[in-house]
Amino acid sequence: MHDSEKSHFNYQIILDSILVGLVAGCGAVGYRYLLGYASQASGWMYSHLDIYGILAVIAFLLLSAWITYKLLVWAPYSGGSGIPQVMGEFSGLMNMQAGKIVVSKYVGGLLSMLAGMSLGREGPSIQIGSALGKMTSSYLKRDLTKERILITAGAAAGLASAFNAPIAATLFVMEEVHKNIGTRILLPALLASLTSDFISKLVFGMDPSFHIRVQEAMPWQDYGYLIGLGLVTAVVGYCFSQLLLSLQTLNKRFIPNIWLRVTLGFLVAGLTGYFLFNLTGSGHDKVVELLNQPAGLQFLVLFLAGKLIYTCICYDSGVPGGIFLPVLVLGALSGMVYFQGLTSLGLDVDPFMRHFVIFGMAGILTAVVRSPITSILLVSEMTGSLSHILSIAIVAAVAYLATEVVELKPIYDSLYERMFDNVKAINLSPEKVTLQYVVPAFSDLVGMEIKDMALPEDALIIDLVRSEVSLIPRGRTRLAGLDQLTIMCNLASAGQVRDYFRRLGDDVGPAQSSREDLE
Repeated sequence: MHDSEKSHFNYQIILDSILVGLVAGCGAVGYRYLLGYASQASGWMYSHLDIYGILAVIAFLLLSAWITYKLLVWAPYSGGSGIPQVMGEFSGLMNMQAGKIVVSKYVGGLLSMLAGMSLGREGPSIQIGSALGKMTSSYLKRDLTKERILITAGAAAGLASAFNAPIAATLFVMEEVHKNIGTRILLPALLASLTSDFISKLVFGMDPSFHIRVQEAMPWQDYGYLIGLGLVTAVVGYCFSQLLLSLQTLNKRFIPNIWLRVTLGFLVAGLTGYFLFNLTGSGHDKVVELLNQPAGLQFLVLFLAGKLIYTCICYDSGVPGGIFLPVLVLGALSGMVYFQGLTSLGLDVDPFMRHFVIFGMAGILTAVVRSPITSILLVSEMTGSLSHILSIAIVAAVAYLATEVVELKPIYDSLYERMFDNVKAINLSPEKVTLQYVVPAFSDLVGMEIKDMALPEDALIIDLVRSEVSLIPRGRTRLAGLDQLTIMCNLASAGQVRDYFRRLGDDVGPAQSSREDLE
């Protein structure tokens, strides 16, 4: 690429990314705004029930289940959080229909929130943002490489709007969703996040998403408590991940009918809203209430267990909705349980309740998502303070190490692999996919000759870029750290290529992917 062409590409991507930030920001902010009203309406609905109201709510739940089921059939990739679907889009394994995704996420998300399901807005905001990025790329008639960059930018913009955390949103999308931190996508994702965050602050104000004020940092003499909190959040995170996946397996085995699964989910939400309303919704407001009016240890333990189980049930029903915010709520509740537990033992931890709430959120997010740096930055940005970053980092590190010992996989990777198993059989087509991978500096791939790579027979390395110089890949070419490989294969084999690189390269992930029909 000539310098003039490269400069034009850079300026074009910068402007496109800002535009995507505006579009995706408006879409995600609108989603967040409507879900806020839906949450309030849900509270009013369940607090004003008489005999006729109960019949009306049952009718509403059944109608909502039917609408949501029709949306899932109409837009198959719109269920759940949306993050595994975006990962599939980057891997070239799925091709989301952007317009349908946005409509289904909006309507399905509103209905699930009105019903009182314990789901969040963050995962759906990422998918809405990525879909709007894809739509913007299509409108601007950009090529497939630029489309992937704008999808990344849209995903980051969506999360930034949901949390008011543009830096963490950029890092999360690149580290966890895109599985690659490359300079070519870093700037577009950051620009879109900042633009989207600006729109969010115009609508919702300058306060952080989780506005918990803690004036003083925790003294280093009390850092021993942080190790215990890290272990507690690791246990809760492990239980959450295992229960979520186990219920999903049971649902698919015993309730394979999607309509029945969605209907049962809405009916369970109705029963929970009537008998245990505190468990409904994302739980953010309840955390704030408990901070102002602390509860006893027994109530908090029961509330934590109930919230964990109910969130898993809601998510595994398959309706549009995420687990990001409910997981943070579980972390906050874990911090409260830990605080009350230490207090019951006679330990003087009275000044640290809010500290434990904040640190607990970082710990459980690290345990579930397995991205400690993103978790540390996200919680710091969300709470509006960087003064506790060392304490947060200690809890996150302990939680990460503990879940590493038990070999707990990142939840979104597990959900993605299960979704890939479902779609693998339908990808038997002559369509080709082009994937790009960056070879980590420390991996078994470094020093390996291309001819020794155990790639599928239909996979071909068509380009190798080293230090910004394009080389012709030959059988005896040895791979070096940070080499960028472009691989073309049948769409049905893309998953095998992805698994091979992730197995040998550990943290290897697709930098970009594109499709082209070579029939």
